[in-house]
Amino acid sequence: MRHTLSALGAGGVKRVELMVRTGNAAGAQLYRSLGFRRVRRVPGYYEDGGDALRFEKLLAPAPAALEAAPPYFHQTTEFTCGPACIMMALAWADRSFKPAPAFEFQLWRDATTIFLSSGTGGCEVYGLAVALKRRGLEPEIYASRAGPYFLETVNSAEKRRVMEVTQAEFRREADTLAIPTHLTAAGESVLMRAFEQEKVAIVLVSGYQMAGRGEPHWVFAFGRDGRHILLHDPAANRDEHGKAIAPETYAVPWAAFERMTRLGRDRLSAAILIRKGRAR
Repeated sequence: MRHTLSALGAGGVKRVELMVRTGNAAGAQLYRSLGFRRVRRVPGYYEDGGDALRFEKLLAPAPAALEAAPPYFHQTTEFTCGPACIMMALAWADRSFKPAPAFEFQLWRDATTIFLSSGTGGCEVYGLAVALKRRGLEPEIYASRAGPYFLETVNSAEKRRVMEVTQAEFRREADTLAIPTHLTAAGESVLMRAFEQEKVAIVLVSGYQMAGRGEPHWVFAFGRDGRHILLHDPAANRDEHGKAIAPETYAVPWAAFERMTRLGRDRLSAAILIRKGRAR
């Protein structure tokens, strides 16, 4: 399978899909170990009426496109994709950046504003932008609508109140820190121009598409290869010690990337464009 995937990638194939019967746990685990991610359940896929799980793997871009790829950090929990992306942005700005293990969770505490279905907190666009600004980078927010965000992820009125209050405070801090904000999606022209200007981006994507879970998910986009977006996904497959087996780095065609970056019924889009700031 590894030989086949390598040959397909060398031949220009960008994505591989496959189906696994829902009861085939060993098969599903094998494909996960090879970097495939569960996308969705397909009812009645087999002739006997059995359901299937659709798995997908985005193949890595050609080595030439990755010569200048920034350092990679994987998230060590299910809820720290945003902090892992911030660490990648900091390492992009300063290749000598070597965070301590606790730094991921310090960033999480600094930027968390939402609750996930599992009960732990996640990050929305203003919290991430403020955390980036306070660490010397220059973020610029693009969001398709004003917040608050992700209130629909919780049923508790108390949790919604906490989310509304904390997100409002982050919006106030972003205004105080003079972080530029645009209430529009970061379309292809915006992102491609940003990469040409040697900026990077932290982009909100569908968790179903990238991480195999329903929660919103953040990825680190660092360049382009033609009309493909080059990105690091912090949700790497891990070994028995919790370390990333390999960087999850993809070249995603723009059409596929655009679909990934529209969440929910209102097709929420959010991204933070980042340029290097002054040293601190």
